Amino acid sequence: MDGRAMTRVGAGVFGMMGAGLFVLSSFLAWSAHDFDTHAVDVAGVISGHRAQQCSRTDKRNRSSNYTCYEYLVRYEADGVSRESPVEGDRTEVQGRLGAAVKLRVDPRTQKVHFAGNGPWIGPIATSIFGLLCLGAAALIHVLFKNV
Repeated sequence: MDGRAMTRVGAGVFGMMGAGLFVLSSFLAWSAHDFDTHAVDVAGVISGHRAQQCSRTDKRNRSSNYTCYEYLVRYEADGVSRESPVEGDRTEVQGRLGAAVKLRVDPRTQKVHFAGNGPWIGPIATSIFGLLCLGAAALIHVLFKNV
């Protein structure tokens, strides 16, 4: 392969990754918008934790597994008391039991997020990475177009 073909492959790979991340971001944004459209604000209390296995990578690119905990919250909606896990939020410690929290609950699906950015973190992160990939593709194209 000559330099020009390698440049096209590199730019193409980053371009396709960026486009794929933007498609994923749009799907996640639609899901988050759907949740926000139907969700109601309720007050709740952290009632427990559910143990799960999580993984992380350190500065030396070593992966390690550890026990993390999914929050369980108790809240009242439509006159019925319910207990549900909080979507997308994990902690390493079993603290905050009995703490009062503000929640967003979708009554159709019973999905629960802490009030705030909850379901929007995924679409924002994937769109930023998609933009970085498209920027890398454009940079490769501009810097190496005469190679």
